[in-house]
Order: sequence, then C-alpha cells, then structure tokens
Amino acid sequence: MKKIIIWLIFGAGILSAWAVLFAFMVKQPDLTLMESIARKFESHEERKERLHQEALVREEMLKQEFLKQASCKPEKPLSKGEIYALAMQDYWKIQMNELWGAEEEISQLKEEGQFSDEVPSDINEKICQLERDEDGKPIRFGNKACYPWKLTEYDTFEKLQEWKDNGGKAENLEDLFGNEWKGEYYDPEKGFLQQPDFYNKESDFAVVQRSMNETRWYPRDCCGLLSYDEVIQKKLEPRIAYRGLVSSYDRKTELFQKMYFLPIKFKYIDYNVRFANGQEFIVSHGEGRDYILWVFPVSSCGKMIKF
Repeated sequence: MKKIIIWLIFGAGILSAWAVLFAFMVKQPDLTLMESIARKFESHEERKERLHQEALVREEMLKQEFLKQASCKPEKPLSKGEIYALAMQDYWKIQMNELWGAEEEISQLKEEGQFSDEVPSDINEKICQLERDEDGKPIRFGNKACYPWKLTEYDTFEKLQEWKDNGGKAENLEDLFGNEWKGEYYDPEKGFLQQPDFYNKESDFAVVQRSMNETRWYPRDCCGLLSYDEVIQKKLEPRIAYRGLVSSYDRKTELFQKMYFLPIKFKYIDYNVRFANGQEFIVSHGEGRDYILWVFPVSSCGKMIKF
C-alpha cells in the first residue's frame, strides 16, 4: 500500500511538473522543450544576458528590413513630384490600415495611463462602423467618417474655430466633415490626394482624419518631400523616424543620400473621444497646441519605410 501511495505521489509530482512546463511552453510556443526547461532554471544574470542578446538580434533584423525597404528601385526613374505623390498615398493607406487594429493599442495605452479610462477600446469600431468577415478580417468601412477629408473651404484652423464659435453642430463626423465643413472624402486606393506639383509648396487644401481616439488636422503646408541635404539644412535629422535603426550603419550617410524624406505635420483638434458621434471635444482641443512634426524615410520607389 505504501508503494502505491509513493508512486501516486511521485506520479502527481511528475504531472504537475509537466503541467507547469506545458503552460510555460504555451506562452512561448516557439521554444523547444530543452529551451523551455533551461529558462525555468536560469539565473538572474543569465536571463539579463539572454534578453540583451535577443534585443540585439531583433535590432539587427529591423535594421536589415530597413535596408531592404530603402534599397527599392523603381522600374523607371520617378520625378521628385511623383515620389512625393506616391509616398503621401502610401501614408494615407497606412493611416487607414491602423484603424483596423486600434482596439488593442487603445487598451494598452489606457493601461499606461496615456488614454482616459472613459475612452471605449472599440471607439473606432463605433465611429467608423468597421465591418469584418466571420474570421475577423477587415472588409470595409460602414461609413466615410474615418477616411481622410480634403477641405478647401474650411482650410484653416481659424475657420474651424469660427464655425464652432458660431454654434456649428453636426450629427456625426461624416456629417461634420462632408456637410458642415464642405469636405470631400478621399480613398487612398483610388489615386493621389497630394499632387506631384506640390512636393515643394503649399497645397490649396487642408486635411482632417480620425486617428485612434482623436482627430488629426493637417494644414495646407502639412507635407513635402526633402533630400537628405535639405533635411540637414532644415535641422530636421533628429525627427527622422527609425533613424536609430541605422545609426551604427557605417554607410548611413551614403544610404540617406540616395533616399528622400517626407516631413508631415499635424495637430490634434480633439482628444480622448468617448462617444460614437466623435464630436464632444471637436476643435476645442487644438487651440494653442503646437503641431507635431515627423520626418519619414522614403525609398526612390515612392514607398514609406515602415514597421
């Protein structure tokens, strides 16, 4: 009887150990059995060194991806204006695509205290009426509220403030952008918004678009296309996105000399939107706020380098 009890205890211990190990492997499915076991018994210093080495590997992978995207060559040479129009089209596509996965990011930012707890994680689902198939794959937007909107009449922030001060109201964002502000929605899949001739001068329109839990306002001089020398002259190098990935690359300057850079500035005209009509803070948030400026690397194919 004692032997049976001992074997039962021993068996239960083995099963418990396997259960713990299985749970650990489920969390990290890419690990082999031996790697999983080794991690359970590594010291603090060993874990610290492992994480450091893993970070170096990830950084190298990102650098190689950066270099791969940067080396893109067009089938035929493109003018600076054509590269600008293509890069801006790519930018708007990226902004649209980010709306599909915003729920997870909003939840994370709420946990970090960057977003108000009152902001629903599915706010873009409600405002944009995002539609998905049975597998959750994006299909379409149920309305036009979250597309970029071209504004030729209400093309300055002062005009938006005047509209608000005069008691301007709308039922929802689509009504606001289209009817109240006389805007025209833009689908990035159907051509250019920013035209080639305006790569180095102010456009004759502004742009407004939903983004995460707020609305972005792009002024008429929001965007352009610069060479690396022009970036240096304007002292914009610190604002180049992802520049850290190639900061140690011994041919960084040579690489950047072959690329273009897309400066984009905008500001938020609302923040922490809580309701599905998306309007409770519209315009009031933007007054007195500085513009945010980013400089995105662009390949000679007219593609933004992105991760």
